[in-house]
Amino acid sequence: MIRQGNEDFETFRLLEEGIREATRRLEVTRSACDPHARVTEIVSRVATRLTRWNRDPLAMENARRAALDEIEFVRRQPLALLRTSSQERFASSEKEVSGRLWAESGATVRASLSGGVGTRKIPLHKEPIRGKAHTLYRFAFPLNVPQARLTVTIKRNGKVKTIERLFLKKVPLKPATGRILSDWQSPTDIEKWTRNYVAVQPAADKEMGPCGKLTFLPGAEFPNLRLLEPKGFLDTDWREYGYLVLTFRNPGSSQVALRLKPLDRGGKADDKHYILLEPKETTRYAVRIEDFGVDIANFQGFELWMFQTKEPVTVMVGPVVISPTKP
Repeated sequence: MIRQGNEDFETFRLLEEGIREATRRLEVTRSACDPHARVTEIVSRVATRLTRWNRDPLAMENARRAALDEIEFVRRQPLALLRTSSQERFASSEKEVSGRLWAESGATVRASLSGGVGTRKIPLHKEPIRGKAHTLYRFAFPLNVPQARLTVTIKRNGKVKTIERLFLKKVPLKPATGRILSDWQSPTDIEKWTRNYVAVQPAADKEMGPCGKLTFLPGAEFPNLRLLEPKGFLDTDWREYGYLVLTFRNPGSSQVALRLKPLDRGGKADDKHYILLEPKETTRYAVRIEDFGVDIANFQGFELWMFQTKEPVTVMVGPVVISPTKP
């Protein structure tokens, strides 16, 4: 495993060196086209951070193969480099993708987009720069289909190079269906929750719609809020229910770690349910109620908590739902 990791590091190092050499030969500044950015884009297919990476061997092999192919690609004539505003193969909520292409002076360039219905050409705005080894092309296209494949063809002196990028449109989560325990929208509903160093406000989110704004405050070792019977709900036998569904959005720039702790009326608690919320992402967490690890025939409720924080931490939470099936 260590040897494979060293080999992967060497592969990505060679790719970055290859892109750096292409920028040098094309006379493109690093500030315009950072060689490390494309390497990061490929690595992010399997590792978005040190603590979050895909253990699927096939995903690792695909990223490795993509890097090896690109090493060969950046060395081939005609030289060309592509940068886009959205990261390929990652679901984006952006309405438009813009890009820049640097190609050897004298090359003929064509771009097209497929996805949805048919294939169409993309207009390229040519910006020749006097005295430089490259021509800069700018373009943009709407991202309004689930998948859009960009194809750019560069021809020069009888040699042809093709660049392909796949862009994904983020599909909004459908509202979870079932019995709503809390929708956060009224003072009466918010009063269902027992709060300890957590401020709760009704809010509206562009992705989730009506929701609750939870702010975990400094000052407590474990800031938390609880939904408990009888204030939160009346029935204590949850054996007939399927899933507890929680939808979160992390509006901050850092990862947020929450825990869900079910409780029964006999005093037993289950603290093994971890919820990791990535920055700027919406996450749906659905847990099967029979996996709570407590007596669900004598159920008391559940708690959302985090470890002590030095600064206020805000999380958006959609309606809390009991669903018969996993959404």
